[in-house]
Amino acid sequence: LSVQRDLREDVGRCAEHTASLLQALTGSEAIEN
Repeated sequence: LSVQRDLREDVGRCAEHTASLLQALTGSEAIEN
């Protein structure tokens, strides 16, 4: 159970990092265009 909990937290962090990276990429692209 603890392992599943840790995995869920890691997945959540990965999702947050990916979302912030996508926002940064789309933001920079919008500025360039």
